[in-house]
Amino acid sequence: MAETKVYVPVVAAFDKDGILLPLELTWEDCSTYIIHRVIDIRLRRQ
Repeated sequence: MAETKVYVPVVAAFDKDGILLPLELTWEDCSTYIIHRVIDIRLRRQ
């Protein structure tokens, strides 16, 4: 079965160091999920 990429709305905020953290997302059926913790943060080069 082929996987399909789905783009969903995300509410996010910047912390004091400028890192963008997701707070909640809304799935296709309008269900909203709060993100309680972020397991991995990967900083990119500028």
